Amino acid sequence: MSNHSLTIRAPAKINLFLHILGQKPNGYHALQTLFQFISLHDSLDLQTHLDKEIYFHCKPCSIPLTDQLVVKAAKLLQTTTHCNRGATIHLSKNIPIEAGLGGGSSDAASTLLALNHLWNCGLTQVELQSLGAQLGADVPFFIQGHSAFASGIGTTFQTAAPQESWYVIAKPACGISTHAIFTHPDLIRNGKAIDIDHYAYTQTRNDCEPLVRKLYPLVEHVCHWLSAYGTPRLTGTGACVFLPLSDLTIWPKLQANKPSDCQLWLCTGLNQSPAWLDLQK
Repeated sequence: MSNHSLTIRAPAKINLFLHILGQKPNGYHALQTLFQFISLHDSLDLQTHLDKEIYFHCKPCSIPLTDQLVVKAAKLLQTTTHCNRGATIHLSKNIPIEAGLGGGSSDAASTLLALNHLWNCGLTQVELQSLGAQLGADVPFFIQGHSAFASGIGTTFQTAAPQESWYVIAKPACGISTHAIFTHPDLIRNGKAIDIDHYAYTQTRNDCEPLVRKLYPLVEHVCHWLSAYGTPRLTGTGACVFLPLSDLTIWPKLQANKPSDCQLWLCTGLNQSPAWLDLQK
C-alpha cells in the first residue's frame, strides 16, 4: 500500500432488529438496534496530493447525496486537523441509496478512516467518531468497525458477534426517506427495551416495518413474496428487506421468481468491517 494512495471498501449494514423506545424533546428517538455489516460494499480509491483541493468522481455519477457526504467528510477532517494536503477520491457505488443499508454513511466513514491514515492526521477512533456524528447518525458505527448493539440515539455501542449468516437482500423499486419515517405520526414509539445480554433474534422486530409496509406497497409486496421462503425483515427504515438463508439451494429459485424491478443480492454477514481490514494491509 502506497503512502499516497489507498483502496478501501465501504460496507453496507443491516439492522437485525430496531426497537424504538420513545422520542426525546429535541426530536431524536431513543432506540435499541443491532448493526451487522454485510459483504455488499462500495469501493473508494483515494490519492493524496499537495494542494488542498478535494476532487470527487463517482460511478455511477448521479448520486448527489453521496457526493455531498464524501466531500463533506474530507473537508471536515481537513479543517479539523488543519491539514494542508488534498485528495482525489473515486467512488464505485454498489449500495443502493434510500435503502436502509447505510451506504452514504459508510462512504463518509471510510473517507474519514482512509484520509486520517493517508494524511497522517493522527485522530483516534473516538475523535473520528465525534467528527462522523456531525455527518450522520450511522457514521460513528461504521467508524467503530465491529458489529454492535446500539442504544441511546444510536451512538452508544456494545460490541456484538451475531452469527455471520447468509442473507438475501431485496430492494424494491422505491426509495424511502429516513426523515420521513422518523417524523411520521403513525410510527411506533413505545417499544419495550430488551436485555441485550439475553438477546434472541426471534423475540425482536423492526418497529418501522408496519408503517413502511403500509405506506409503500412495493415493500409490502416484496415482504409477502419472501415470506414463502422464511421470515423477512426490514432493515432500518427500508426500502431493503433481508431474509436469513440457511439453505443456499433456495437462492436460484429466488432469482428466478423475483418481482419485476426488484434487485436481489446474496450476502454474508460480517462482524468486522472490511474497511478496517483494508487499513491494515
